[in-house]
Amino acid sequence: MVLLLLGEKWLPCVPFLQLMCIAYSFWPIHIANLQALNAMGHSEIFLKLEIIKKAVGIVVLIIGIRYNALVLVALKAAADFLCTFINAWPNKRLLNYSIFEQWKDIMPSIAASGLMAGAVWAAGRYAGGGWLGAGAADSVWNYSVYRGFLDV
Repeated sequence: MVLLLLGEKWLPCVPFLQLMCIAYSFWPIHIANLQALNAMGHSEIFLKLEIIKKAVGIVVLIIGIRYNALVLVALKAAADFLCTFINAWPNKRLLNYSIFEQWKDIMPSIAASGLMAGAVWAAGRYAGGGWLGAGAADSVWNYSVYRGFLDV
């Protein structure tokens, strides 16, 4: 996709984009937990969680800046995963809805995304015809895989 939209000189950004996709894949859990707290009028808990998460972010920044940008982005993805547990902790008590139950509920979406990631990788690796042919093959293959998964 980067090659198709931005050109070859942007290919070095691909690992960063992949890691940021992982990092931001945790946002639905973050947002759902925080919105539940706000809806129940617990802005004081929301503030405490945000302070804790900012502290985690500063630690990640201090550690990651000693290495390189790729390590920093990888640490951000790991920190975002950790922060899902931080955000979900109060909801176990307030809603009787643990992080493990939340993960169980989103597991079908995670499975579909994992299957799609594998399909994209396989199509990109084995499709011929240059970048345009690979892009077309990716689109057809990905639609077929995702549609097949949804029909199951």
